[in-house]
Amino acid sequence: MLNNLARSDIEQLIKKYKNSICKLAYSYLKNRDDVQDAYQTVFENYFKSMPQFSNEEHEKAWFLRTTANVCKNICTTAWKKRVSVIDDYSNHELFFEDDKNTSFELFEEIMNLPYKYRVVIHLFYYEEYPITEIAKILGITVSTVKTRLNRARNMLKKNLLQCDEISAYYSCSANSYKKSISSIKKSF
Repeated sequence: MLNNLARSDIEQLIKKYKNSICKLAYSYLKNRDDVQDAYQTVFENYFKSMPQFSNEEHEKAWFLRTTANVCKNICTTAWKKRVSVIDDYSNHELFFEDDKNTSFELFEEIMNLPYKYRVVIHLFYYEEYPITEIAKILGITVSTVKTRLNRARNMLKKNLLQCDEISAYYSCSANSYKKSISSIKKSF
């Protein structure tokens, strides 16, 4: 079946969905190597089954649904359960390519959410899927998606407010420290 596709068609398909697949996988796995494994597995599944799609949205939904399933499988492996992987934020540029308004602080807070909240935030805000489509992609109910989005927003709001309070404290302390240093220098 793969012989029926021209090399340019394969490259175009990979180029078309690479970012979406990698971003979603990264929001699940938080590790570059696992993301690459998931990415390869998703395309391997595609080329094995060669599904037919009625439209482009159906095709994209298939890729995202398959990515979610592959990531869940990776998360449930014995290795993942026993080994704690250090969060790898070296690929955070992946999230900033299209959206220059996303700060690294926000990205970090999103990545610190439990994965079930990270994923719905990613699909809703980064992939711009409606709630009903997110429910279909993840295989959960619409009300569950709404609940997870609401909880994720509340967690983000709380965490970002705490960060602002901490940074405000340190910036005030830094300013008063600078003033103290300046006044000490003037006295000499």
